[in-house]
Amino acid sequence: MQLRIRLIALENILIAVLADGSDIQLQMARQMADYISPRPGFTQHPLTTHAAHHMTDLVDRAMHFRSMQG
Repeated sequence: MQLRIRLIALENILIAVLADGSDIQLQMARQMADYISPRPGFTQHPLTTHAAHHMTDLVDRAMHFRSMQG
C-alpha cells in the first residue's frame, strides 16, 4: 500500500514539474515513450506498451495544467 501511495505522489510531482518544463523537456518525454514502444515486427509486450501509454498520458496531463497557468 505504501508503494502505491508513493507512486501516486511521484506521478503528481512529475506532472507538476512537466507542467512548468520547457517544450523541449515535454518533447523528450514523448520521445522516450516512443523509444520504449515495441518496434514494428517485434513482440508487443503488454507492460512496455502500457508504460509508454502511461508516459504519454502524464505529459498530456501536464499540458492540461500548463494551459491553466496561462
